[in-house]
Amino acid sequence: MIRRSALLAAIAAVVTVLLVLLHIPSPFLFGGLAGGLVCALLGCAPRIPQITISVAQVTVGISVGALMSGGLLVTLRDRGLTILVATVTTVAASLVAGQLLRLHHGVSSTTASFSSIAGGAVGVVATARDAGADERIVVTVQYLRVLAVILTIPVVVTLLGAPSSGQRASPPALDLLAGLEWSDLLFTGAGLAVGLFLVRLLRFPGNMVLLPMAATTLLSLAWPFGAVSIPELLLSASYLVIGAQVGVKFTRASLAYIARLLPLAVAQIIATVGACFGVALLVTRMTGIPLVDTYLATTPGGLYAVIAVALASDADVGFIFATQVVRLFLALALVPLLAWMGRRRRPDGPSQSGAG
Repeated sequence: MIRRSALLAAIAAVVTVLLVLLHIPSPFLFGGLAGGLVCALLGCAPRIPQITISVAQVTVGISVGALMSGGLLVTLRDRGLTILVATVTTVAASLVAGQLLRLHHGVSSTTASFSSIAGGAVGVVATARDAGADERIVVTVQYLRVLAVILTIPVVVTLLGAPSSGQRASPPALDLLAGLEWSDLLFTGAGLAVGLFLVRLLRFPGNMVLLPMAATTLLSLAWPFGAVSIPELLLSASYLVIGAQVGVKFTRASLAYIARLLPLAVAQIIATVGACFGVALLVTRMTGIPLVDTYLATTPGGLYAVIAVALASDADVGFIFATQVVRLFLALALVPLLAWMGRRRRPDGPSQSGAG
């Protein structure tokens, strides 16, 4: 068991460093995914303790809740209707476009919905298994879309006439203890304690992320010590664990199945990105907000890359950030509903796709 875990950790570390150097998003999640996948294909995948997975999922939940702030509430007060319209239509458009995946044999409605919903990719992946979705398909399609968005944002922003620095967002730092404050540790400890208590008390699909998210949203608004953030070391480790617990589920058959699904997944991603751009055009027509702002506010993924480009392009960062964060909250809040709808369509209970 120790040797298997050490092998997974070594592979994850090498892949993570390479991805950081290549500016690939979510390098720790993909590093864990690669480590788990290689170990699974070699037949030496370790069993990841459930408590480790639970802590990782709760950490993702509290990291989302920590995004809430008084400044964001002011933006919601001033432009709430516009943000609501942009958020709901973007999520609806992504879910509708995602149903294209059901044209492939064995992809359930739940898997299609989780693979395509725009917002909170890590949280969606973390909750996919509990909701009855195939997490292997979900992680593949979600992050293909995020990568597509990140690669195209600078081009689209330039075509829309906004100034651009021409630089990609900075890679995640490997100094995982940088900027650590005692108030962050206190907030994180309180969030973990409350989150782990709540998930034992209330059980439903997505509870591991949704309940800590709700609790720390309230906590962050009442926090007396200023802005907070989750320690990067804990958050990165959580991403790695979530990636690894998906990776160890892969088999050669499931990889072949996903490879056959890729052409349809690419078509679905193009449809989703196009539909979200249509939402941006609609919001601009309704409100007069510049198209570059509505485009950045409605991109289906890539939150931190979006904010970096918005800052470099002199865009309305407050509106863009508020819209992206509200959509992230909405996407994760829909997890129990999507799981319930999937069970209704499949009376015998949730099942994985034909990925094997």
